Amino acid sequence: MEITFRLAAEADIPWLMNAYRNAIEYQQAVSSVYWLQPTREEIAEMIAMRKMWIISLSGQDIASFVLLSEDHAIWGDLEKGEAIYLHRIVTLIRGKLRIMPLLIEWALKLARQKGRQYLRMDTWTDNQALIDYYRSFGFKLLGHRRPAQPELLPSYYSAIELVLLELPVPQHFS
Repeated sequence: MEITFRLAAEADIPWLMNAYRNAIEYQQAVSSVYWLQPTREEIAEMIAMRKMWIISLSGQDIASFVLLSEDHAIWGDLEKGEAIYLHRIVTLIRGKLRIMPLLIEWALKLARQKGRQYLRMDTWTDNQALIDYYRSFGFKLLGHRRPAQPELLPSYYSAIELVLLELPVPQHFS
């Protein structure tokens, strides 16, 4: 079982569109809050900016996420160049293989390589189950806020309140 992380390419757009559709269907089944389907153009822009990543298991794509080196749009004055940010995590497998621990470990190592002190995430304030899940990995709740610059974000971020979460990057990995 080989897990790989790679930047998404234009050829991945159909898979990514489908992955988002599946994630939104799941969100709708478990919550009253869910994403809107990103457009092909929004996904293509994230790919062109080298921000969209795909996780594969033995050559089969199983998850995607957006990775940012800065996030003024959401974090505003808290953005000081000391963190990397995970956004829009989509996993297509459920069950025994847990993607989040693998993604967090990978992201923490990347943050350390980049000289960053934190890994940060956000989610909707009324998604307590997801907040608790992220906190189970050691993320600390920093507070609540509306995006600092919503005009820089996809339309589904308009008029929402987010929980800000932060995980310190360890000095050493086991």
